[in-house]
Amino acid sequence: MNERIRKLRKVLDLTQQNFAKRIGSTQNVVANYEIGRRNPSSSVINNICKEFNVNEEWLRTGNGEMFNKENLFSLDEFLKKQEATNLEIEIVKLLFSFDKNTRGELISKLKKIFQSETIVNELSATEEDSEEIPPEYENMSVEEIERQADFWDSLYEKRQAEIELQKQDENSERKKQRNNRIS
Repeated sequence: MNERIRKLRKVLDLTQQNFAKRIGSTQNVVANYEIGRRNPSSSVINNICKEFNVNEEWLRTGNGEMFNKENLFSLDEFLKKQEATNLEIEIVKLLFSFDKNTRGELISKLKKIFQSETIVNELSATEEDSEEIPPEYENMSVEEIERQADFWDSLYEKRQAEIELQKQDENSERKKQRNNRIS
């Protein structure tokens, strides 16, 4: 099993540390699994299979495919069936590009917006603009709309900064791995 754990981690392009974090373990424990010094418990095997959609039979015995066949779900397709506009689809994608805490903050703010007195019946799209005008903006003052725009801009900038930090961390990790291979 040790070789299959290592192979899985390599296929997923994860470091031992990142793999360990995803299954609720430590880098040292994963290293011991990979060299055969320790065997994972049933609960660890279960965590690996659930986290990475791994075929348990393959992980335990090497028989079968590495990954379970998935019933693929396409968010784009689902939203299109719901007749979502392109703007609505982009908003949903943007929402899920944020970490869980930021999404929670966003949802709280959106609930307040939707519950406020400024929400009115939806407007029909004008002939010049195929995208619907969000109903929450119909009775808002220019200042309120600008505040909302500033809020979304700040969230976008925060997400861009998070992405940049993540890229830097990944590049740093790759450099460390290259240096370790060289030495």
